Amino acid sequence: LVAKRFKQAELKLAQAKGSFNWRVNLGVRHSEENKDQALVAGVSIPFGGRSRNTGGIAEAQANLSQLKVTEDELRVRYETSLYVLYQEMRHSLHRFNAYRNKIIPLLEKAVKETRRAYNLGRYSYLELRSVQTELLTARNILVEASVDAHLKGIEIERLTGLRVSQQSTKL
Repeated sequence: LVAKRFKQAELKLAQAKGSFNWRVNLGVRHSEENKDQALVAGVSIPFGGRSRNTGGIAEAQANLSQLKVTEDELRVRYETSLYVLYQEMRHSLHRFNAYRNKIIPLLEKAVKETRRAYNLGRYSYLELRSVQTELLTARNILVEASVDAHLKGIEIERLTGLRVSQQSTKL
């Protein structure tokens, strides 16, 4: 914002230096020979239609345009970063909900049934242990997805200065 105002001021200064200024002179002339005093006036009117500072004006306009392009580039980068973070947060929330609502309940049911079959002697300890390991792995993924979603939300809040909706991050 400060840089933009500075560049605009430079442009106005260059335009002012290039403008044609009328000059009016007024003075008193004293002559020692005659002991006379005279009022002297003059007007200077510049001729020509071209600005005297076209190079300076063009440079100031180019600097201002370059600043605008830089601002646009930064805005696009910022918006892209926010979009990527938001999509990553949504993906983490989707993973969290899928594990919490679908995968873990199915694995808990599988552990329960495998334990019952193990107690009846139909499955080995290795099979029971394998299903338990899958359940623990799924719970770890659930925790990782939750942490990742929260971290992405914090980063979005840091970049925007706005609070992320509780509904979107409710875990």
